[in-house]
Amino acid sequence: MTFQDLQQFFKGNWPVVLGVLVVVTPVVWAVLHFLFKNRMDELKAANNQLRLTIQSPSTAQPPGTRADNQPETEDLRCGSTPDCPLVSAYPRTNGLSQTDLIDRLRHATKRITVFGLTRNFFVSPDVQPVIVQKAQTIPVTFFLMDPSCPSRTDRYRIEPIEAALEDPQRFAREVELALREMLRRCTVSTAASSVPGLSVYYYNFPCSFAIEEIDDYCRVMLYGHGKRGTEGPIFVFKSGNPFYGYFVSQLRWLERLAGATPLPPWTAKGIVLRRLALDSQLP
Repeated sequence: MTFQDLQQFFKGNWPVVLGVLVVVTPVVWAVLHFLFKNRMDELKAANNQLRLTIQSPSTAQPPGTRADNQPETEDLRCGSTPDCPLVSAYPRTNGLSQTDLIDRLRHATKRITVFGLTRNFFVSPDVQPVIVQKAQTIPVTFFLMDPSCPSRTDRYRIEPIEAALEDPQRFAREVELALREMLRRCTVSTAASSVPGLSVYYYNFPCSFAIEEIDDYCRVMLYGHGKRGTEGPIFVFKSGNPFYGYFVSQLRWLERLAGATPLPPWTAKGIVLRRLALDSQLP
């Protein structure tokens, strides 16, 4: 069809063409508006999720004041709110997550309780002095998986081949010896103690995540399947909500298990928590 043919068509049928435009144009506009709005909603949700994932906590003031004065992340249900239980989140262990952890340790004034597979980060040269110093003023407790228990062997079966501390002998040399040295430099306390000191316990059952209770906050790191521990996402919760209560209640359960009184039915099931003694034999 030539341009002249097109002109002749419109001249002879302009009422029909105008009617079609009047009917079709609003429909096309409505469809395009719907698609554009949905796309914008998707982009907004993706942006919120990205902010949640890469949020960098400020280190200009003690941890915890950020959640009180300026929420760091989006509430997963209804957007940013001052009482959001999720204080911050990290996609994996990285410089930002470690800075957050060290800041919280340095500002701790009530207690520090640590549960996990090896928690070797706490015996690193930068963190050891912080733990030893804090144990002079507040109770500090570690719960680590027993390097000689079957659960530890089973856990490392589903970690990548390059998992650093799979060998119990290496764990004894690089982590346990450092823990004993820290115990020598501190007052040795017990789990659930309200007085300053350091205590270290080994447990003999599987674990799915690590928990670090620091004052009124808890950091939770997931242990994935086919993933190293440092690849797990980290979530920080504030006290006063069910998320915090769920994880911290497990630390209280560990403290009861660590007591001298048997705790049925767990003790009858072979659940054991043993203290790391300064003179205990290396595996």
